[in-house]
Amino acid sequence: MQSVVLAFSCKQRCLCPSCHAKRQAAFGEFVTGEILEPVPHRHVVLSLPRRLRPFFRRRKRLTRLARLAYETLKELLQAAAGTHTAVPVAVACLRVPATSWIGIPTCIS
Repeated sequence: MQSVVLAFSCKQRCLCPSCHAKRQAAFGEFVTGEILEPVPHRHVVLSLPRRLRPFFRRRKRLTRLARLAYETLKELLQAAAGTHTAVPVAVACLRVPATSWIGIPTCIS
């Protein structure tokens, strides 16, 4: 098998699928081992309809949207628990649609 070195490197910008998958797995292990406590957890996925995506191309708007989603979930969970002192923890990750990966070379590491 012949190795080919590419001039392209994602430099941790999550541009290539293989590097992104490695970092994603490492981040998952970190969250599981270092952040989450052995208590019940909920996995919540929020998706943005395709027609609204152009309005959130700027990172600040997307960050604000994630903050508002967290605040809404926090209020709902506090109301369900019957206390306003409980503070849920959230880990937010931005997922890029798979169609944007087409044609991007893979880094060799």
